Amino acid sequence: MFTQFITLCKDALLQARRSKVLTVLIVLCSLVLIYLFFGIQTETGGIVEDEMRLSVPLFNVNTPVDPVKFANSTMRVTMRIILTVGVFFFIFAFSGFIPQSLAKGSADLLLSKPIYRWMILLAKSLVIAVVSFFTAAYLYFGVMLIVWFKSGFLTDDFILPFFGVLLLFIPLLATMTLLNVLTRSTVITVIVTLFLYFVASMVGGINMGPGFDDDPAWLFGTLKVLHYCLPDFVAMSASVVGTTRGEVLEFDPFGHALIYSAVVFIISTVILNRKNYTV
Repeated sequence: MFTQFITLCKDALLQARRSKVLTVLIVLCSLVLIYLFFGIQTETGGIVEDEMRLSVPLFNVNTPVDPVKFANSTMRVTMRIILTVGVFFFIFAFSGFIPQSLAKGSADLLLSKPIYRWMILLAKSLVIAVVSFFTAAYLYFGVMLIVWFKSGFLTDDFILPFFGVLLLFIPLLATMTLLNVLTRSTVITVIVTLFLYFVASMVGGINMGPGFDDDPAWLFGTLKVLHYCLPDFVAMSASVVGTTRGEVLEFDPFGHALIYSAVVFIISTVILNRKNYTV
């Protein structure tokens, strides 16, 4: 069984390479890192001690900054980019990963093998998670090294929060997997996943706000049900960013998201086992 699983993972990794997803993501991250390295210029030894001059010619910026604040601010911006722009890249890049294997013809060959179907789903999901992790790590720690080179300041306060950031993508992956096995459609998966992400973020934002009037009752009840059923992306993002300022990580939204992901993955497996994909 273990050998079969490793073979499935290798096949999924080859599929990622053939689809050029990994190449495109690495190229985009490399372009960002190249711009940061050559587009941001710093100069130390100014009039004020422990201060450096930051210059960004593209945006006509030339101002004195504190190296520590520059490093921390840059890493927080990078984290927020992964939490926002990275979500869209993740959804668009991997929504068609599983449907390619479940398409007519591919499904005939894959599902005819004496392999447990849950192993196929697990292998695909694991490869997506691994590719996403290394791509995000390449960008995140690449920025961290550039910031260290530019400012002379390297902080380890942003290492553990990075792994918290990645937990936010697990419920997205679970949702995409369920839609993949239900519809075998990349377009539907992208649209519905984005819709659910926006709804969950809106509900999470209202929940973290100053409060919501419980009138009308039906709207208040609907928001509460959605809040308990969907992952709270806003709370997870705020908690991760807060840890970089010395705040304690809130485990409740992450635990909720992991339970949601586990339930959705189990449902996806049941559907995959019972549905006929050869027609």
